Amino acid sequence: MQPAAERKGTSLLVVRDAERCWAVPSALVLAVQRRGDWAGTVPLDPAELLGAGSRLSGAGASAPDARSAAAGDEARVIVVGTEQQRVPLLARGELALLQLAEGALLELPEPFPGLAPLVARLALEDGAPSIFVLSPERLLEVVRG
Repeated sequence: MQPAAERKGTSLLVVRDAERCWAVPSALVLAVQRRGDWAGTVPLDPAELLGAGSRLSGAGASAPDARSAAAGDEARVIVVGTEQQRVPLLARGELALLQLAEGALLELPEPFPGLAPLVARLALEDGAPSIFVLSPERLLEVVRG
């Protein structure tokens, strides 16, 4: 059974660069800071953790206008989690909030959960799977070692 939030739709904070597109549930985002202003622990780099083979059809396919490209080039730190447990993530590229309709989050088909352990689901954008939705729980496991 899906949680109530997913039945009604879900909001994601999406990070899109030229190579891949990943997201976290926006309800779990505690802060977003410019990388240069970040004084905490070294942030995890989801793009690096996802690896070179993590490009989906929609990732990087849209050509942002010059203003959003310039704003998106700056690295940021996205802090996700709860007040007790936080995970800083390095984000390069364009940030956007995306409201998904009911049914736009897909479970990963086999054998992908074993190949992409940080990915909890795939999000549909314009009817195609194009966004890796990261699992905050699995990110916490990486931080803990």
